[in-house]
Amino acid sequence: MATNKNSNRVYIILMFLGMVPWASYTYYHSMYGASEMAWFCLINLIFLLYCAITAVRYGLKSYHKKLLTYILGLGIIYTSYYFDVRGIVYLYPFIIVMYYTNTTNKALLISLIFAIASLYAVSFQQVIRVVIGLSISISITIIISYLYSKNLKRNELKLIKEANKDYLTGINNRRSITFWIKHQFKNLEPTTQLVFYYIDIDNFKRVNDTYGHTVGDLLLKEISQKLITFIDEVKTNKNVLDGTVSRVAGDEFIVVLKVSNNNFHITETANELLKKINLSMYIERVKFKLDACIGVSTTNDLKLTPLQAISDADQAMFKAKKTGKNRIEFFNEKLSNELVVKNEIIIALDRAIEIKSFFLNFMPIYNSNEMIGVEILIRNDDEILKKHGPDKYIPIAEEAGLISRIDFIVIEKAFNEIKKYYQ
Repeated sequence: MATNKNSNRVYIILMFLGMVPWASYTYYHSMYGASEMAWFCLINLIFLLYCAITAVRYGLKSYHKKLLTYILGLGIIYTSYYFDVRGIVYLYPFIIVMYYTNTTNKALLISLIFAIASLYAVSFQQVIRVVIGLSISISITIIISYLYSKNLKRNELKLIKEANKDYLTGINNRRSITFWIKHQFKNLEPTTQLVFYYIDIDNFKRVNDTYGHTVGDLLLKEISQKLITFIDEVKTNKNVLDGTVSRVAGDEFIVVLKVSNNNFHITETANELLKKINLSMYIERVKFKLDACIGVSTTNDLKLTPLQAISDADQAMFKAKKTGKNRIEFFNEKLSNELVVKNEIIIALDRAIEIKSFFLNFMPIYNSNEMIGVEILIRNDDEILKKHGPDKYIPIAEEAGLISRIDFIVIEKAFNEIKKYYQ
């Protein structure tokens, strides 16, 4: 996209710059009696003016580029005939511009056509030895430009691949699968939907710690191949319209299938996917049998964004991990409501921590009618925190990484109370 925009800018700039010499040539040749050349320059000037005005008003179209190429190329041929060597010198920058603004093969074809035509025009004014010398230098320019353009294209494709593919497994990364999902979203019909299977491999860290990261990397590659094979199988056997897989984090993958609403069984497919992952694998002569948790979501709600759909599957997977190993969990309205409540509590906790609005209740601890200590109970008058209570918001604080800040507030307030007691 950026390359196309840059190419368009170059064309428009060339149009405006090109009008200056054509206007100058028109004036110069008309003043010195070269009417034929003056008319030729004037026609090209009018063409350029038309292209420039319409390109600025309505945007650069393909016919603008064709006209500009025609004007420049024809101008070089004509000036080569009229001024021989002095005219053909303009062919060199023309060749370079063609490679910058066109595909490599198209630029090669255009360059060869106009180079041959220009050399033929020069041959009417120059001896064959000069023409051969010019043809050699022009050929070298075309070859170098071609090789340089091919190298740039190769590097560009390499960068595109690195930007869109996971460096380890070669499958899609999060960026590319997001683009894929956005494209599928635009083409969804009432009879189709996307199904998301968010996969997290259980205890994968233990594999890295026990066998090393080299074995762990090989295992991730093997899992990727399993998932690719699974997609091919469901495309054949379950009438899946399209599908892709991505590695979105260290040991986390997502499989996305575009399916027909009537002929696809989401739960059955999730179970088959889990069985596929559970199949034993041999890496470096070591047998591995992996468990995984899978979160499932769909695009039944057309108001969803691609990122939200992935997030829903991720949350369902997280719920599966909390309830055990090797499990499947589906994103539903209940889980959605839980996430809304959880988010409200986290916001309320952040606010309460900021203003230190927690207060402490002390519950005496007795032993044989003798008080031997107190139990500290944390409380808060915030409407949301008060509604759910510490049994609900303390685990959420631990999960959100806020518990250490709350601990500090509790310790500070407890010591202040002890200090007051002894004063």
